Amino acid sequence: MDTKLILNFLSDLSKNNNTAWMAENKIHCDIAKKEFYNIVEELIYRMYSVDSTLKNIEPKDCIFRLNRDIRFSSDKSPYKEFMGSYILNGGKKAENAGYYIHLQPNGQSLVAAGFYMPPTEKLNLIRQEISENGDELLKIINEPQFKSTFGGFKAEKLKKSPRNFSPTDKFIELIKLKSFDVAYFYKDNFVMNTDKFLDDVISKFEIAMPLNHYLNNAANG
Repeated sequence: MDTKLILNFLSDLSKNNNTAWMAENKIHCDIAKKEFYNIVEELIYRMYSVDSTLKNIEPKDCIFRLNRDIRFSSDKSPYKEFMGSYILNGGKKAENAGYYIHLQPNGQSLVAAGFYMPPTEKLNLIRQEISENGDELLKIINEPQFKSTFGGFKAEKLKKSPRNFSPTDKFIELIKLKSFDVAYFYKDNFVMNTDKFLDDVISKFEIAMPLNHYLNNAANG
């Protein structure tokens, strides 16, 4: 596994984001994608020993395609300039809280966890859980290690309390959130130390695990 190779490839891609360059460098792309696959496979293996809710997960189901969908975008560059993977049961298309890893040069690499933009039905269930058991969520996000690592939720909020929730609800500021995700960014030189980086990713995922469990328990009943 070689994170430095991945970042170097992505750096070159960001300067040559076109199909002609990619055709000439397909072998380098394939090598970088294989390295990322191996990293995701390792993270899945190691996280299963920590989070027993993660079962029967294949890297191919979690890794996002490098090709961009440009049909409805003004940006017609054909490729993403990062590699990302969302690790959770059901893979990247599952609508649940999970663990996300994102490799991108220039200090844009990150890990994230939680639930980004839940669909309406699950969002309402999460909000209901917060209204009834918000103290548990506050305990998770205010835990010193969690807070020093991720800070807190930075998602957009509704301006008014959502329908069926009182504006005087004790947890209304949490209920107003549209997403419940947190992130931690890395500098390139740290990411390039593959073993150290992967150990740190696992430690960050462990810190975020109670948040994922809270959200998934709420969203799935």
